[in-house]
Amino acid sequence: MKTSWLINAGNKELLIFFAGWGQSPDYFKKFKSDQFDVLMVYHYQNIEFELINNIIEGYQTTHCLGWSFGVKVCDLFIDQAEISGSKIALNGSFLPVHEEYGIPKAIFQGTLDGLSQKNWEKFMFRICGNKTLAEELVNYNLRSIDTLKEELQYLGEISNLPSSNNFNSVQISNKDRIFPISNLKTAWEEKNANLVTTNLPHFPFESITSWEEIVSPQPEVCHGN
Repeated sequence: MKTSWLINAGNKELLIFFAGWGQSPDYFKKFKSDQFDVLMVYHYQNIEFELINNIIEGYQTTHCLGWSFGVKVCDLFIDQAEISGSKIALNGSFLPVHEEYGIPKAIFQGTLDGLSQKNWEKFMFRICGNKTLAEELVNYNLRSIDTLKEELQYLGEISNLPSSNNFNSVQISNKDRIFPISNLKTAWEEKNANLVTTNLPHFPFESITSWEEIVSPQPEVCHGN
């Protein structure tokens, strides 16, 4: 597990962003914030949180945002930390590999077994639905296919670890082509989550310019069902 400061400006509030599989900090460094320092967590190889626990001690308020497979890691982190701010799950599940609540196991395993450079590029297109953006995301990522496969395998291994569903805000997307929207609705509605559904793709960041837009969003949405 790696961390990278996206914003480290001495703000009193910290936002910890648990990114999805295969992401790098480069795309997200352009987002602005006058309110938060922002720490990105990515490239998951373990769930050792000691460094992040030490960092949050220096802030008055800490917020957590988990996106995609990062939702699970975020949930595990919150289980062992005291987080006073927002706890947001974005296009992910507390059981990310699951027949009813996440990505069905056969689809997950097929992605893992068939991962190649060509299929990785196809995956990046599927998460955003935009060829230009997909190419940009691929170019930001300098990791080998082997390390991407190792990370995905690890994320699958921790999928069923017990976690407490700590989120006070959940956003899912009708145009998500990674997590079946019906499974996400089932998962979060059974947890009585504060659920918002958008019409964005799995990668919902294309039009974002600031972190405040995510933590305090005002999207065009349909609540509940």
